[in-house]
Amino acid sequence: MKLLLQLKHWQIFLISWAPLTAVLVILFTVPDLISAYFPTIFGAFLIGLSMSFAWIWTIVKQMKKLVPSVTVSLFKITFWITFTYIWFIIGSLFFNFFIRKVQSFNIEIEMMLHGVFAILSICCIFYGLFFIGLLIQSAELGKKASFKEHLLESVAMLFPPIGLWIIQPKLNAILRARI
Repeated sequence: MKLLLQLKHWQIFLISWAPLTAVLVILFTVPDLISAYFPTIFGAFLIGLSMSFAWIWTIVKQMKKLVPSVTVSLFKITFWITFTYIWFIIGSLFFNFFIRKVQSFNIEIEMMLHGVFAILSICCIFYGLFFIGLLIQSAELGKKASFKEHLLESVAMLFPPIGLWIIQPKLNAILRARI
């Protein structure tokens, strides 16, 4: 897993965000291809999604070793809430479209539950990305960073494809300096 942090920013982009971007471009430009090549496109989406989660988990795991004063318990909870919710959504979509094939009698209840868990998941994502910014800046400074000190990294993490080009070189430099 540490290998993910040693890769260059463009390499991380290619294995995590390029598949997701390609799926979105295909979806919006040639929607007819989705039905023809659904397994391939969905596989590319899952690879990109999995690599993005792996990259985030690796950042926290490796930066925690460099900054032992920061606790990651709440981050782990928020990470697994988001991870579980996203896979639950994927599973329920598959179930509804391919297995059940019938509209639910309680669509309002299902939508309300999905809405509540979506809002919870979004809050968890925001917390997690700000926490990663804190960890990266704390590892760079060698002490727990204040809010002002980690604001740039945290905001960069909110825009993953672009922030990746800012964050990954910092991670490379931190790891080079600590090894």
